[in-house]
Amino acid sequence: MSTAPLFNYSCSLHRQVPEDVLRKVFELLLVSSSLHRTLVSSASLWLVLDFHEMNNAGERLIAALALFAGSLQHLEHLNLNVCQKISDKGNEAITAACSSLKIFSIYWNGVSDKSLQMVADNYRYLDSLDITRCIKITDMGLQQIMTKCSGLKSLNLYELSSFTDEAYKKLSLLGNLRFLDLCGAQNLSDDGLFSIAKCKDLRTLSLTWCVRVTDMGVIAIAKGCTSLEYLSLFGIVGVTDKCLEVLSEFCSNTITTLDVNGCIGIKILSLRAQVENLQQSQAEMVDNFQQQQQQMEQQQQQMEQQMEQRIEQQIEQRIEQQIEQRLKRSQDEFQKKMEDMMRQMSQRGPGPS
Repeated sequence: MSTAPLFNYSCSLHRQVPEDVLRKVFELLLVSSSLHRTLVSSASLWLVLDFHEMNNAGERLIAALALFAGSLQHLEHLNLNVCQKISDKGNEAITAACSSLKIFSIYWNGVSDKSLQMVADNYRYLDSLDITRCIKITDMGLQQIMTKCSGLKSLNLYELSSFTDEAYKKLSLLGNLRFLDLCGAQNLSDDGLFSIAKCKDLRTLSLTWCVRVTDMGVIAIAKGCTSLEYLSLFGIVGVTDKCLEVLSEFCSNTITTLDVNGCIGIKILSLRAQVENLQQSQAEMVDNFQQQQQQMEQQQQQMEQQMEQRIEQQIEQRIEQQIEQRLKRSQDEFQKKMEDMMRQMSQRGPGPS
């Protein structure tokens, strides 16, 4: 008797498994209890499950996961991206079976606040959550996550435009947050950014198309999130050169990528001027260093010359002193000899006439 496969897409059990192999495995599971027991008992296989882009996966996927309910308690990373037929009911089954999730990605799913409520209640130690394009979720669901999953390090809210500042203000509760994508957050204002600025460990922040943001909000981020490495201000017309000056002051030692494409308030000439000024300053520093080095070399040469001159002068003085001493001794000896001769002559008296 032939058995139809439970699903026809690839997944990964800690590492990617070829699709044809995986299909055969699941077909065998329905007829081989020993194989089922072997897989269920291998906890190391169940750290990661990747079902991304399984567009038709819904109730069938949940039924398949039920085969391994005992092993899913060890699951840490579950990817259900673009599994659009996964509903709140499916997430209820997942949260009941998977008690140890740390990374949960449900990009472009049909889930609502009910699913986020279950995630918040069951995964207090969640590290990463991606709810990109889950448009049924409202402030209520997001606030549940930020209130109960305060250890989050990564939160992806890409293309979710319905949230308000009331929800964004709760981001201040995420003291360990390092990655935050708010691309398309059309209701995010400077008030929301004032709260986000309290996330001191933030490294990556995307504010792409956050059209209500102005210099004030970005300045608050610059002063509060001084470990920023990546910041996107793409498409924000309300920011100017003023926020760049503050970013330069507080984040210049860490930031490596700053996207200001489409920011018409930031003048290209001003950016060029800043770059040129920086290059000019660097060139001046190099010139000053070279000049100082030349001056030091010249001073060293002058000191060496002066030392040589002093030594030569001292040698000349010593030679002159020695010559003078010798001349004086010679003169003294000559004078003494003359006096002796004159004394001898005077003792002999005059000669015969």
